[in-house]
Amino acid sequence: MKDTVKSEHDCRQLVKDLRKQLVEVKREKEEQITKLDEDVAHCKDQLQELKVKVQCSQRQQQNKESDLYNERERLKQELAEEKRAHAEIENYLKKHIEDLDGKVEYWMSKYEEDLEMKTTKVQETNERHGDKGLR
Repeated sequence: MKDTVKSEHDCRQLVKDLRKQLVEVKREKEEQITKLDEDVAHCKDQLQELKVKVQCSQRQQQNKESDLYNERERLKQELAEEKRAHAEIENYLKKHIEDLDGKVEYWMSKYEEDLEMKTTKVQETNERHGDKGLR
């Protein structure tokens, strides 16, 4: 019976030791879980921060892209306006040159006619007066 009592006592001690170990293991596992939960929360915070940074960066890039697109469209319109103005000025200058060419031809013709008329008049005057005026 002594053996049975001793065996029972040993069993109780073993159960008591196992319970202590179980409590210790449970406490360690809960600490590990708590640490992992904290790590997960930290990672989620970092992920959220990165998402916000990416969204801000995307928004900035979209704004830059939009600004560049608007600038390109403005420059296209400005270029079209400049081309139109250039064409109008070119047409005006061509017409003006044609008008001036016509006037130059008119005045050259008039000069030739006037010169011919004056030359004829001088010759007639010289013929009428003879060589009297030359001496």
